[in-house]
Order: sequence, then C-alpha cells, then structure tokens
Amino acid sequence: MFSEWSQTRNEEGGRIHNYQASTRLGGTGIELSEYQRLPSGDEDLSPVNLLQGESSKLEVIADLDAFFERLYKYYCGKGLWCIATQWVVELLSLGFTIGFSGFFLLIVDWQIVHTCGVHAIEPCDLVAEAVKEHPLTPFTFLKAIIVTYLSIFSLYWVICFLRFFIQL
Repeated sequence: MFSEWSQTRNEEGGRIHNYQASTRLGGTGIELSEYQRLPSGDEDLSPVNLLQGESSKLEVIADLDAFFERLYKYYCGKGLWCIATQWVVELLSLGFTIGFSGFFLLIVDWQIVHTCGVHAIEPCDLVAEAVKEHPLTPFTFLKAIIVTYLSIFSLYWVICFLRFFIQL
C-alpha cells in the first residue's frame, strides 16, 4: 500500500487548508476533507478558558485505598446498572428463599401430604387439607427453631435491603 500526503499552506497565516491522501490499490483514491488549525490566539488556549468557570482546586481523597477498592468493584461489576441489577436479583432470590422455606416448613402439613398424596386410597383435596390455617399452633420446639431461622434470615434480608440503598 502506497500513500501520498500533500499539504497546501496559506502563505500568510500558516494555516493548513487541505489534506489529501491517495491510496493506490487498484486505482482507487481516498480524499479527506479540509482540516484547519485552531486559532493561534493565546487567550483561547489559556487554562482559565479551558476550565470554563470550574475551579482548579483538586479534592483530596481521604482514604485512597477505599477509593481504589470501590473503583475496582465498579469496574468488575461492569457499571452502575449491572451492579444495581445484581443487588436487586440477590434481594429477590433471598426473599423468595425465605418465603419458600416459611411456607413449606410452617404452613404445609407433611403428614397429610404423605397420606393424601400418591398412595391415597380415596381421592382428597390436597390443597384444602395439607395447608394449615394456623401454622404456629401448637407451638413446639421444632417450630420455635423454624421461626428463629426465618427471623434471622429476614433480619439479614432487611440489612441487605438497607445496604443496597446506602451503597447506591
């Protein structure tokens, strides 16, 4: 590939008026549009004009390690929307797990499911008979453990929910 660059200058101001590039591959040529230099006035290139009213004071980062750690987490998370979506999905999955566990450990009567299920002699309404109306009566030691488990993970879900809004 062979390229020719020609440049035409104005004799007075030293401005570049035209760049042309021709590439000779099978007789085709590419011509670029006109380019011009920036104005040569020193007032346009001063730092005050480049900042356009912003202050040139740098803000000091108090904890540089924490700043770079958050910057790296932002980079690894691939942006704010991806990170927020990940947190929402984690909250939803944890909430679903708590609700699913509570329903199947407290509300479903597994003895009726076993007797009224596949091995039932006569047909029965499984939903009406296996779902307890008052799941905490009688309150046994096993139900106390299940309620403690659900309370701990519900508290963990609330902490994760608050952390989501704090870190956002």
